Amino acid sequence: AGQDIDSKVRTQKWKISGYDKRLVPVGGVYNFFADRFLKKAQSSGQNLCAITGGTRNGFWYCNSNATFDSTSAMAGSSVWFIDGDLTIKKNLTIGVADSVTFIVRGNITVETGVDRVDGLYVTNGTFSDYDPLAGKAGRQLVINGGVYARTVNLGRILGGTLCPSGTQCNNSQTAAVKLVYDPKYLLGLNTVLGSPDLDWREVAP
Repeated sequence: AGQDIDSKVRTQKWKISGYDKRLVPVGGVYNFFADRFLKKAQSSGQNLCAITGGTRNGFWYCNSNATFDSTSAMAGSSVWFIDGDLTIKKNLTIGVADSVTFIVRGNITVETGVDRVDGLYVTNGTFSDYDPLAGKAGRQLVINGGVYARTVNLGRILGGTLCPSGTQCNNSQTAAVKLVYDPKYLLGLNTVLGSPDLDWREVAP
C-alpha cells in the first residue's frame, strides 16, 4: 500500500493512518533487496533456474528466466534472486516451519492451473495470477505469504474445466484470489535477510 488507505479498511481493529513516509523505497522493493543481497546470492555458488521442491537453505541465484514445475513441497529457509521472469507451473507449498522469498527482476506469473502458492513474492515487474495462453478461468488461488509488485494483474475468474461447478466455483460467492498474509514468512527469514543488531554499552575503564 503506497497510497492513502481507505477509512473502511481495518484488520483486527487496527489501521494505518497519518503516516506520510514512503512505504516503498525509491527504486522499488526489488532494488532495495538487490542493493543489499544480490552479490551475496551471486557468489553463493547455488545457481538454479529449474526450481524444484526439497530442502534448500540460504541464498540462491538464477541469471535468466526461472520456473517452478515440481510436485514436491519446498523446505528450509531460502531466498531466490531471479534475473529474469519467474513462472510457477505447479502448486508451491512450504512446510509449517519453513519459509521462502523470491526476488524477481522481471515478471512473476502463476499459471491458471495452480491453486496454491506459499512464500513472499517480490517483483520489479508485474505479478499475474493467470497464464494468458491458458485463459483466466480456473480454481481459487490461495497465496499464503505476501506479494510486493510494481503492478499486479489479478484477472483470474472461477470456472472452466478446472472449476466446473459448486459454491467454490461461483464468482458471486467465492473470491478468485485469496491472499493470506502470515508474518511467519518474515520471521522465518530474519536470519537470512535481517540486519544485525547493534548493542552500545558504556563500560568502566
